[in-house]
Amino acid sequence: MKNRFIYFAPIFSACAFCLDLNAASIVSQSGDWSSGSTWSDGVVPETSSATPLDSLSFANSGLTLGVDESSYYVSLIELGDNAESTIDIAENQTFYIRNLVGDNPFITSNSKDNILNINGAGKLDVQSPNGQIQLRGGILNLNAESSFQSIYAVASSAATAGTINFNKDSNNTGQFSIGTNYTLNVASGVSVSTTSAFNVWGWNSFLNIAEGAKVSANGGVCLASGSIAGEVISTWDTIQRSMDCRLGIPHRT
Repeated sequence: MKNRFIYFAPIFSACAFCLDLNAASIVSQSGDWSSGSTWSDGVVPETSSATPLDSLSFANSGLTLGVDESSYYVSLIELGDNAESTIDIAENQTFYIRNLVGDNPFITSNSKDNILNINGAGKLDVQSPNGQIQLRGGILNLNAESSFQSIYAVASSAATAGTINFNKDSNNTGQFSIGTNYTLNVASGVSVSTTSAFNVWGWNSFLNIAEGAKVSANGGVCLASGSIAGEVISTWDTIQRSMDCRLGIPHRT
């Protein structure tokens, strides 16, 4: 009987040794995205809707990243231990947070007191094509116009609690799901709308709508706690205050 030898040729993926060029980038000094001096490695991150930057962070507190073009996409912003970080969006430009993996965070913070300011005359567009993406702690000041496909905000403890402050108008297409240890505030003169629902259901969660503010929710408004001094417009029952919210039972989604 003849001996039989089977030879397995090594098979390598075309990109088995490729570097992940969009892994992470760090802002080392205040400046525009398009300037190499803004970045710790001196390299301007190139991104697209198909290849967003995996992670954006700031080397120190007090830094400002200027968004000077509408071609920048980020999956995750990590505040870490920085007390305050700012993204300033130029007029007529849009900054995209686009997370392609459902149920992943798009902003994280190590403390409830860390601040991310979204400033400028441009717009923030948060996209979650594959399911809800999450906010995890810190204070998000929306001082520029914004739109969200969805918001799911939850913090594991009071130490990492979170706050979302809508200080400019926001037009949205998905559900606002505000869970444990989170507060959503809508400032006076601001309009926030969604084609779905506002569900503020978690323990120690609050929805506060200031006098002169307006919230429009086609799916209704459900809140466990909070105060409503402004206007609420809904195609369903306007406001539901009940334990259903704290039990995570959505209202008219």
